[in-house]
Amino acid sequence: MKTLIFLFIPLFATLALGFGFIETTTISGIVKDKTTGEPIPFALISLEQKGILVTKSTTDFDGRYSFKEITEGLYDLKVSLAGFKTLIRSGVEIKKGESTVEDFLLETTTEKLSEVTVITEESDYAVTKESEVSFADEVTGFFSRGSRSSAGKASSDGEGRAYDMTPATISLSESAPAKMYKEESRREHKSVEIKSLKAERESKVKLMAEPEKYSTAGKLTAGNWSDNGNWDFFTDVLKKSDWSKMKDTWKFNPEERYVIKVKNGKDIAQDVPVKLKDRSGKIIWETRTDNKGEAFLFANMFQKDETVFDVEVGDKTNFISQTLGRTPDKIIELDFASASKPSKVLDIMFMIDATGSMGDEMGYISDELNDVISRVKRTQQQMLTVRVSNNVYRDKGDDYVVRSYPFTENVSVALAQLNEQSAGGGGDYEEAVEEGFEDAIKNHEWSSSASARLMFFVLDAPPHLTDENIKKIQEVTKIAAAKGIRVIPVASSGVDKNTEFLMRFLSVSTGGTYVFLTDHSGIGNSHIEPTIGKYDVEYLNDLLVEVINSYLQEDDLLTKK
Repeated sequence: MKTLIFLFIPLFATLALGFGFIETTTISGIVKDKTTGEPIPFALISLEQKGILVTKSTTDFDGRYSFKEITEGLYDLKVSLAGFKTLIRSGVEIKKGESTVEDFLLETTTEKLSEVTVITEESDYAVTKESEVSFADEVTGFFSRGSRSSAGKASSDGEGRAYDMTPATISLSESAPAKMYKEESRREHKSVEIKSLKAERESKVKLMAEPEKYSTAGKLTAGNWSDNGNWDFFTDVLKKSDWSKMKDTWKFNPEERYVIKVKNGKDIAQDVPVKLKDRSGKIIWETRTDNKGEAFLFANMFQKDETVFDVEVGDKTNFISQTLGRTPDKIIELDFASASKPSKVLDIMFMIDATGSMGDEMGYISDELNDVISRVKRTQQQMLTVRVSNNVYRDKGDDYVVRSYPFTENVSVALAQLNEQSAGGGGDYEEAVEEGFEDAIKNHEWSSSASARLMFFVLDAPPHLTDENIKKIQEVTKIAAAKGIRVIPVASSGVDKNTEFLMRFLSVSTGGTYVFLTDHSGIGNSHIEPTIGKYDVEYLNDLLVEVINSYLQEDDLLTKK
């Protein structure tokens, strides 16, 4: 009877709305697994406003959720479930009398637990971790209707509730999913007992789980925004009076952009030099294609340029060229049959503001970057040579202006260098940003051929605003673009609108993206909301790993918003 009542409640509500009996403000959507596309039931959906919980609910068996009679305004939606990455979507606008739809795609987590041995009352057989897989895969036998068998057997009672613990080899992922699995096991199979190695009890149950070295990572929260991937939005913002002055302040004018997509037959032509030239042969802008074969060229960035250009793909001895009119933003596809594959090298640099104002987040950032370096090295080392460089800067008059380290393939050395750093010095708001930027681009041996070159610029303050510094930043930006170095800012607490737009100019000019910390973690001082559209909030370490992987996967940036 209760089941029938619950089934009819949505029907009555639908009929009432359909016949105009109720005028309500709602927000609803569906939550799915990003990998499989299947709906996710029992996910927790929290509706928050300015960090305060307004209401919460869980998804039904079809992965759907709904909130009704919500006051209009801007909200944050948080979706969480054990075994999946928590996803936070900020700035969701709910309007009176309207229905807002917000769907989510969740990614599974696959963090290591190492070996788990389970002993039952009936047997001394063990269940031991052999490989690292996702939580969703591991509990299929528990949640799904049917059966699954590995080394032993797992059976269902027809309602997906029974799990026969006979000799089998399974894996658990992440501490939260493992805990969930333990609790369900205790309820449905009381003979199963799981205890910690630390307890060292006589039950012969042991957890040989060496925690990740940087277990304190995953605390800072951040968002990501690509202006090149949201070009119309970016150019519209720059036309508004409030923000157009940013171009005048930093003397960047990125609005005349030419998009070149280079292929070698059906293959993507990656890390190929692409130049925008005037009719006399002078180089206006130069860059290298990314992992999508795309290159962004800019005319009129720092000076007035002529009306007709040539685009040249390749090097001095092997190239193709084509004349362009004044047709910015039109995607121009070129076939460069002589393009060669880049070296399997990944260059990652972290250039970090180490002044005193970074003290509220410096230790956390260090932990996050430690985790990022370790994870990227672990996952990519079979396919790529990973080179890391950690560098810090302060301001003129401090103990040092720039502390620079060369690229190294030794991850232990890179981590030790990072862990030696601390926040100090500074004094005024502005710092020696231009000095750190120049050292990063000009004084390091970036790979001449690479799958990707990424520079993460972690900072909370702008450079001193002088003509000399602006000219230096312009010069270094052009060099970074020419070398194919993608500048990816990580904006920390203290960043103002001037700094935000300077960093976005740098990322746009070099084919990078804009990463920014948010207040959702509750760590550090307040972070400004960037002038962007809707975005998802993730833990910083997860987000940076995703950003790095996005520069290694072959998909089209311009089709992703």
